[in-house]
Amino acid sequence: MKLLSKLKDQCAQSFWHTSAMILVLFLAGTEIMVGVELMAMIELVGASTFVLAYLAGAKLALTNVYQQLKKFEQHCVFFLPKFNVLMWMPSLAIHAIPERSVMMAVLAFITLSAIYATISISLNL
Repeated sequence: MKLLSKLKDQCAQSFWHTSAMILVLFLAGTEIMVGVELMAMIELVGASTFVLAYLAGAKLALTNVYQQLKKFEQHCVFFLPKFNVLMWMPSLAIHAIPERSVMMAVLAFITLSAIYATISISLNL
């Protein structure tokens, strides 16, 4: 008896839930499909907007660094050629190497290597 009573209550609740859903469908009409399409559009546009915001922030943060590098490298031939120019003249890629910065890095590497070698030799004696 208890099982039958429970089944009857659930059927009554599901009847009211189903009838409320049908009533909403009839009242809303085609706006439900428009809402579903808008939700799908928000899912797509939301992710791309999120990524675009991070890329814009990264570009904004790196622009100052790039301008400082260009200012530091102003006495040498440092520029970044466009891709279509590189297709016509691939040898221009050598100008994308910051000359002074690379030379400073090489000299720093040599200096640190010499310091390390000196310290390691003096510790072994």
